Amino acid sequence: MSTEQAQDSGAPDVLQRHDVAGQFSFSVKLDQSNDKSFNITGFIYAGDDLETSCARISMIDELVSHQITLSSIPVMEADLEQRLRAMDQYVEHLRGLQIQREEFSKTAKPTSLQRKQYADSTQVIEQSTTNIEAMKKDIEKRRDAINTAKSKVAYSCP
Repeated sequence: MSTEQAQDSGAPDVLQRHDVAGQFSFSVKLDQSNDKSFNITGFIYAGDDLETSCARISMIDELVSHQITLSSIPVMEADLEQRLRAMDQYVEHLRGLQIQREEFSKTAKPTSLQRKQYADSTQVIEQSTTNIEAMKKDIEKRRDAINTAKSKVAYSCP
């Protein structure tokens, strides 16, 4: 519908004729896993003052930022799941080391290799509390980042 048709029909004039003085565009790659991207172009019109131009660019920037954040949530969630699995595997590894240590303690004459394995496992087990705490902090930080991202994109476009 042209501007004249909109005026004739009584519909509000949402598109006004302006001479384009320039244009700007934003183009971002949103998701590394499937090459999803977002492109948008805006215009600067003749007669626009600096405040109007800045507001238009800022609005488009906010839309782009919203899309970037929205697309990052599944990636962050997948990363969190991977880290949770890694922590579970680490705990399982520690259990295996403890079982080996128990078997070693029952060995009458351990070989030099068994003694080295025992010493290595002792070191890993001693460091495990620190490592698990670091993993938990990292996981909590990632959960917070996901929650923050979700709260940023909680509003929906009208």
